[in-house]
Amino acid sequence: MKYDVYLPIGRNCTPAYYLRACGLRTEAYPLDWMVFSGQAMIHLFQTGFGDFFSSVAEEKAIEGNSCRSVRDTTNDILSIHHFPKDREVVDALNDFRAMMRRRYLRLHDRLKNSGSLLMLGYRRGKEEQLENMLLEFSELYPHLSICLVHVDDDSEMSSTELLWEQRTLNDRLTLTAYHFNNRYDAVHQKKYGLWGNEAMWQRVMKEISA
Repeated sequence: MKYDVYLPIGRNCTPAYYLRACGLRTEAYPLDWMVFSGQAMIHLFQTGFGDFFSSVAEEKAIEGNSCRSVRDTTNDILSIHHFPKDREVVDALNDFRAMMRRRYLRLHDRLKNSGSLLMLGYRRGKEEQLENMLLEFSELYPHLSICLVHVDDDSEMSSTELLWEQRTLNDRLTLTAYHFNNRYDAVHQKKYGLWGNEAMWQRVMKEISA
């Protein structure tokens, strides 16, 4: 099934990366490359991103990264891709917030004028928590048919095993879960790199883009 909007919902950059890799991420949204919780995402959409990065603290930068690590201390959101090291955070913050405000308004307008949405997440949490997140988000856009696709990292599974399950909450909302080992490559006896088990992710992306 094709969807009008494909939205990465964290917990980190991985969903945005794979949506872009398979051509489903066609424009930038405010949380694409952030590290954040589901509760923070719901709060931001409920409040129109009003307090997004309104209070910040700089943290130790990731080694080899060209950008600073800056945390939204109000919402506990970490940015590692938006604040270049050659510019002070205080000088870049207003431009950053203005850009993200434009991205939110564009996304909000697109969601209001669309009929279907796929949300792709890679985050820890029980199924009940994911259902609640989906239900809360759907209250903001009650006209949308929404499928929340959740990738669950199961370190007990083999490197080539993929399990799939789906639950229909109502006539508009569906929760789909894919389970696979996203941490350790048993075939080559090493941990996966930055983007995890790419073969399994590609299988997931092939299915959701069909």
